[in-house]
Amino acid sequence: MKNSDADRHPEEHSFVLSNGIDPGARTIYLFGGVHEEMAFRFMVGFRMLDSTEGPIRIVLNTGGGSETDGYAIYDAIAMARNDVT
Repeated sequence: MKNSDADRHPEEHSFVLSNGIDPGARTIYLFGGVHEEMAFRFMVGFRMLDSTEGPIRIVLNTGGGSETDGYAIYDAIAMARNDVT
């Protein structure tokens, strides 16, 4: 059973806020313009989550950006072993 936000340690909140990745909830948050750094951080976090069993959730809020970096993110999602929503 997942811990509620109230049960988390401050370090866990800090990690989620700094990296946009919540390993416990298997969620990646992508906010802002799509660019090389965003794609890199996404790929690292996504591969980490996809290396273990379970669905992955992506929360995306962007006005656009680099088409190339967007396709890199799309390709990673398309090749995932786990279900992605």
